[in-house]
Amino acid sequence: MIPSIKGGWLPESAEDFEVLVLGRGARFLSCYLCEQPIGPANVHTKAGWRETQISGTCEDCFDRLMSEGEAQDSGVDQL
Repeated sequence: MIPSIKGGWLPESAEDFEVLVLGRGARFLSCYLCEQPIGPANVHTKAGWRETQISGTCEDCFDRLMSEGEAQDSGVDQL
């Protein structure tokens, strides 16, 4: 686990997340977008585990959200 900028801890694995849950240190237990419990089924990397406690989204939803943002026009004309 690594310390969070806002205090608390950010998990880097399913085991770290479980420690946070048991110690009541996890801010988010389920994804606020898909409403599924956060777990290995929807979080796959260290960065994904950290992101669960930063944004409250599972890695699958976060990746989908970010890829949608890239597909949209930024409004800036390219030369």
